[in-house]
Amino acid sequence: MPVSSIFLSMVLLMLSLCAQAASPAGMHFSHHDWELACDNTRTCRAAGYNSDSEGFAVSVLLTRKAGPRQPIMGELMIGQYGKNDALEKALAKLPPEFKLSMRINERLVGQVVMDKVSLLVNLPAKQVTALLAAISGDTNIEWVIGEHSWHLSDKG
Repeated sequence: MPVSSIFLSMVLLMLSLCAQAASPAGMHFSHHDWELACDNTRTCRAAGYNSDSEGFAVSVLLTRKAGPRQPIMGELMIGQYGKNDALEKALAKLPPEFKLSMRINERLVGQVVMDKVSLLVNLPAKQVTALLAAISGDTNIEWVIGEHSWHLSDKG
């Protein structure tokens, strides 16, 4: 075999090995109140927020790892923008753990128990499924306790 053929074969072999060893490139996409990012850990995340006109902050993080039949996991975080005395007083009256009702178009989908310190909770699979079906349309998605509600944007 001529030296040039051996050299070309080695280069092609090295390129294929490098291509296999390289991590896949990540991607990021934003549209209105939602962002999507897939990274080199072979995980994709979608994050949705309340619209800018809402007073109480809410975010949902949907995460899916690569591979067949991987579930989509959901996390909910609530809060507020800036100082809101009414909300702070309401939260102060709540027990260390309290229930938030998830509603889609005024229909109760379920409840989650939230820790008053972290204001973060994992969503049950049933609520993630309902949320996935709801975010693709003109939908009112909210979490409610008493007279307070956090509205997730369906724009994006």
